[in-house]
This record gives sequence, C-alpha cells and structure tokens, in this order.
Amino acid sequence: MAQAYTGINNPYQKSLIAFLLALITGAILSYNLTLFIAFIIAASIVSVSLFKPKILIYVLLATSSFLGYTTILGQTRINFFEGTDFQMNLEGLRNLLIISASIPLIIFNLGKVRDAKFFSPILIYVVPFTILTFINFSMDNLRIYTNIISPILFYFLMIIFIENEKNVDTAFKAIIFSSFIPMIIAILQYLNIIPVIQTYAEFWRQEIIGKRINATFDNANTFGLYIVMFSFISVFKLLKERHRIKNAIYFAGVHFSILITLSRNAVFGMLLAYALIAHAKWGLIRSVFVVLLLFAVLLSIPGLNERLLVPSQKTGASLVEMIKNLDYETLDKYSMGRIFIWEKWIREISKNSLKEHLLGNGFSYQFVKDVTYFHNEFLKMYWVAGAVGLIAFIYMIFYILFRLYLWMRMSLKGERWNIYYLCAFAYILTVTFMLNFDNILEKHQIWIYYFALLALAEKTKRKETEQKTEFSHRLTQT
Repeated sequence: MAQAYTGINNPYQKSLIAFLLALITGAILSYNLTLFIAFIIAASIVSVSLFKPKILIYVLLATSSFLGYTTILGQTRINFFEGTDFQMNLEGLRNLLIISASIPLIIFNLGKVRDAKFFSPILIYVVPFTILTFINFSMDNLRIYTNIISPILFYFLMIIFIENEKNVDTAFKAIIFSSFIPMIIAILQYLNIIPVIQTYAEFWRQEIIGKRINATFDNANTFGLYIVMFSFISVFKLLKERHRIKNAIYFAGVHFSILITLSRNAVFGMLLAYALIAHAKWGLIRSVFVVLLLFAVLLSIPGLNERLLVPSQKTGASLVEMIKNLDYETLDKYSMGRIFIWEKWIREISKNSLKEHLLGNGFSYQFVKDVTYFHNEFLKMYWVAGAVGLIAFIYMIFYILFRLYLWMRMSLKGERWNIYYLCAFAYILTVTFMLNFDNILEKHQIWIYYFALLALAEKTKRKETEQKTEFSHRLTQT
C-alpha cells in the first residue's frame, strides 16, 4: 500500500507548495485577472489529484469518452484562453492535468515505474519521440505531443496507485461506465433526436453509404474503434456472469452502437481479434469457422452489409471485385482513396533530406497539397519522427501486443477466462489493426483506454505471479 502522501513533512506536500507558489507567482506577474483565476483553479485540481490520485484515475476513465462532446450545450467546442497561443479545450485541460499531476507522482515513485513490465519499450519510444518533437518544435507540435504523451503517463499512474484487486475492479467499472453516455448519444443520433456532427468533408459525405453515427467522438471510425472495446467486455459478462438480462441489454446496446457506426476498419479489426482468441483457445479450424460465422452474421444485417461490400455509392467498387481483380484502381476505390493517399505521401517522403529521413518533419503536414491525412499511422510516424521514431513506435506497439497475446493464450490454455487479458489483447489488437488504415495516433480517447487496459492486465499478471511464488514458497517450506 502506498503511504507516500501521509505525514506533514512528506515530499508531496513540499513539492505541492512549490508548485502552487509557482503557479500563483506566474499568474500575478501576468497582470491578468482571468488568467490568475484559471491558474488558481488549475492548481486546486492538481492539488486534489496529487493527494487523491486514485480519484483522478477513476474520474478520467469514466469521463474521457465524452469530454470532447459539447454540442448538447449548443456549442461545438468550449475553448479556454481563446485567441492566444495557449488556446485549449476541455480535452487540452485534461491532458495538462494528467501531465501536471503525473510528473511529480512518477518522480517520487520511480521504483514502481521502473518495475512496470512495459517500462523499457515505452521508454524506448517516449525518449526519442520527445526529443524529436522539440527538435521540430511548434505550438501545434506541442499540443499534439500532449495528446500522445498523457495516456502513457496515465499508464504509469495506474501502475503506481492501482494496488489491489478492489482498485482493479473499480477502474474496470469506471471504463465500463464511460460507455453509457456515448451509447445513449449514439442511439439519440440514430433516432434523429440529436444531430450527427462529423468532421468529414462534404465530398466524403456524398461518397459514404448510409448514415454514420459518431456519438461523442469526432467521427464514426473513432467511435467504432472505442465501442468495439466493449464488444469483448459485454460478451464475457454475458457468458460468465450472473444478471443475464442486464448483461444482455448491455450486449445489445454495445453491438447496435458498433453497427450504426458503419466502420469497416473497426468491424474487421474486431473479427481479427475474435479469430486470434478462438485460435488461442481451439486451434486453426475452429477459429476459421468462428470468423466465417461472425462475418456471415454481419453480412446479413441491412446497411452494414452494403457498407462492408460496397462502401462508396459513387465508385461502386465492391469487396468481391477487389478480391477478384487486385488492381490499383479497384483497391483505391474500395479503400475510399487510401491507396492514392499513401502513394502521395510516399512520393512526398521520398523528397526528404537525410536528416528528415532519420528525424522526421514534425506534425506540420498540412502544407502538402491536396492531402491532409495519412490514413496510416506508421506512414505518419515516419513523416513526423523519421526512421528513429518509427522503429521505436513499432517496437513498443508489437512488444505490447505480443506479451498480451502470450498472457491471454496461457490463460485460455489453463481454462481461465481472464477478462483483463482478453479485453486488453482484443482492444489493443483492434487499435493496432486500425493504425494501418485510420488517423488515430492523436486520439486521446482511444489511447487512454489502450494504456488503462494494459495497466489492468499487467496488475493481474503481477498478482498471479505473486500467488505462484507464494505457493511455491509454501511447498518448499513443507
């Protein structure tokens, strides 16, 4: 149990006093009353977070899925410090809160941080990425950097302060709670009670088949990826827990929400996850049967079957034609222009200097004519952070995925359906799959749950290891 923040002379209180004085002094010197009040409020929130980090963890897990959604209040965004270089929204304040609270807590608990099973691969990614971000410094780079780094710091907060099974269970319930508001908003959008506000350009709205629901997220693909996480949770709860009616209602709500996103990438990623779980449990033949059965069910659903088979009304390119022809034009049409975008970026990257190939260009990619998105985060990472950043990113992503697969497989082989291993592996695999086709690197709502589930799986593994060690010790004594 952590006793770090009890006692008058403990380092948390000293660092907190220094932190508050720095904020207040900075605000007074700015001669700006609004900024002064904002700094005092921020300092108060950080103070609570430093003394009650578990509350911070639970609140952020419960609310991160809808912090960016303010249209219900009649606005698309709530901005602070508007018109200045420091303009930010609620999501920006959340990132700042996580970073401000995490750094002192991590410093005073470096031992626990270093003992984290994923400390090394995360460090290998974070250190060069941080250096490269500041080499290619701009305020836009800094904002995006906070989006990317704050979920990683949040992982270490969970490693430090989620200490026992009760804490793990509470954190997991907070994650489940986070799904309720997005699901409710999604259903209200589907019923035309609340408008769907997307970030798609008008051209793509005309291309897309059907009405795509984005709930509290910026677009339907991001919401689809987020809500897929609860497919695995709801299936497990339905099969393994009591309260079947309640769990069946939750299962139905989750999968209805997935269907109305019409997100092919989320659905295909989900199928791949189920296939690998089935393979780990039953072997190749049964896993193929599971995937074919699930795919047949999806193809029987009106609306979704069109989206999966013929995603674009204009081009008419179908999945069958893509498999049959495998030519550039058909692939590009079925991918909704992704092949063209990748080709454009590869040509652009080929013009890089040796330094840019090694260290990247930063996040300033809006200047490239006719293309503003990558739809492939590995390609984006090469542009942003060069070969150095890309290699570190790939190492972290696949090291995490491989370790989780081993934990999940060992759990299934031992006839233990561990919900933390299964859900962490399935969601993280789906995220990894979508890194190839979508723009999610900067989506905090995706990555905070990625690292939260990773932390819960790690805590479970640590507990199992301790129990095995204790059992072996008892056997040795007897």
